[in-house]
Amino acid sequence: MLPVNNTLPFYFDEEDVHDIFIAASHNIKHLSMLKVLFYCCLRASEICKLEDKDINFKTMTIKVREGKMGKDGIVYLTEDCIKTLKRYLEIRPQLKIEGKTPLFYTDHSNLFDRRDIYKMFIHYKTLAGISKPGGVHVFSRHSPGCLMIKKGS
Repeated sequence: MLPVNNTLPFYFDEEDVHDIFIAASHNIKHLSMLKVLFYCCLRASEICKLEDKDINFKTMTIKVREGKMGKDGIVYLTEDCIKTLKRYLEIRPQLKIEGKTPLFYTDHSNLFDRRDIYKMFIHYKTLAGISKPGGVHVFSRHSPGCLMIKKGS
């Protein structure tokens, strides 16, 4: 029998997450992206594939297409995330790229790549003064899970 590893991986705590959101608050697109990443526990590659049609404000869900191992899924949005997304969508022009209407696209009207998401996250993590290890995957996958475990959810 293998030994059980009950230690939590490193993660960003609630204060870190708050500080990252504050650091990005001057850019509604980036703040929306960070909130969708964190609250929906998305991978960087998954947020790059989101289209306008994937958001359903009525059911408070996002359809994730072609996630890990090519699987589709549904994730729930929080009220805070919806509020920020709606503010972003009010000012964002709708744009078609490669026959798709991406939810998020670059300032040069291109689709985001997961490396772009990583760079954006590192920028705001640095701006927030956070020096602990971890990139966007730790922020959007490990941190929400660890915080739920910590709270007993």
